[in-house]
Amino acid sequence: MDKIFIKKIEELYKNKEFTQIKFEISKLSENEKNNSFILNLLGIVALSESNVKESRKLFERSLFINPQDIHSLLNLSRLSFIDRDHKKIISLLEKYNQNNPNNKSIIENLANLHFSAGNVEETITYHEKLIEMDHYKLKDLTALIFLLNYSNDYSQEKYNKLCKLYERNIKKSKGSIKINKEDHCKLKVGFLSNDLRNHPVGYFMNEFVNELKRRGMQPIAFNLFHNKKNAFTEKLKSNFFDWHDVGFLNDDELSNFIFDKKVYFLIDLAGYNTDNRLNVFKNKIAPIQISWLGYCNSTKLNEIDYIIADPNVITEDDEINYSEKIIRMPKIWNALSPQENVEINDLPALHNKYFTFGSFNNFLKISKKKLKFMEKNFTRSSKFIINAKIIAES
Repeated sequence: MDKIFIKKIEELYKNKEFTQIKFEISKLSENEKNNSFILNLLGIVALSESNVKESRKLFERSLFINPQDIHSLLNLSRLSFIDRDHKKIISLLEKYNQNNPNNKSIIENLANLHFSAGNVEETITYHEKLIEMDHYKLKDLTALIFLLNYSNDYSQEKYNKLCKLYERNIKKSKGSIKINKEDHCKLKVGFLSNDLRNHPVGYFMNEFVNELKRRGMQPIAFNLFHNKKNAFTEKLKSNFFDWHDVGFLNDDELSNFIFDKKVYFLIDLAGYNTDNRLNVFKNKIAPIQISWLGYCNSTKLNEIDYIIADPNVITEDDEINYSEKIIRMPKIWNALSPQENVEINDLPALHNKYFTFGSFNNFLKISKKKLKFMEKNFTRSSKFIINAKIIAES
């Protein structure tokens, strides 16, 4: 292969002319095709044709010839998000990282793959590495802050430090909005969230906003999620006094949009969850700003005035770790909307003679430490012990 051929291929790749790339490669000899550069290209072409199996095979052949071919390695790692086959590629990436430390792309992929595989501590380690290298985006920092809540080795000191780093990052883009309480309507309660949909937050909100309306309030949705039309979302939407799809707005536009609606209370339902817009709250766009429902830890932002909790969500001993004032509900911090037309069967334990524990929630919440605790405290339930071990080892 000469430089003219390579330049031609690079131009075709730039223009995503994959069929032509395939044709040009077909004219090469078998010996010329058998190198990592060409095999990687053929893998990309196969993927453009939705042939995942062939694409994986070509990337692996490329790496067999040249284990240090980072392009094939990264392409193979991206492919693993499609076919969910993480174990082998994680091993290859970690081996590459040992020989070539501090490559941002490799570390990013390791963080994302470990997260996808449910490996919390490893995900945290690689996100921390990105922060140490000062090669991170704001979403990497929020991901790390969020994941610390799942760590068996949770450190309040580390959490506080990362929240301060986040605040320093968003201070750079802070706007100049000035609040005059008299201009804002005390009946207007705004809710900002990416989860106003078929999601636990959506179900918690469904009847709650109706109750607010019955009490004369005006609940207003600032929806960040691009909803596909469905019966649940349409019902949720109709329950609000007003609904605005705002996910397409940048932080400045969103701050100004919400400020112009003159809500008196603005409630964040996300905290440091994925796709949060905490930057907006830093602009202090409503007289009273509150954290609730989607995140139970402190945001450490002084502009968020309150967090809603109960005696179990935030204990008295834990209050010192919150920058927000705590609105402590006497019994429970949320409001679950009842499900309609749900048939309730007999409790399976009545005839099985054992309890089966399960969760349809985020699998990161089911740690090996929790399973060991359950096993220790439910030793009479042999069925649980067997299932717990299967989950822990999978």
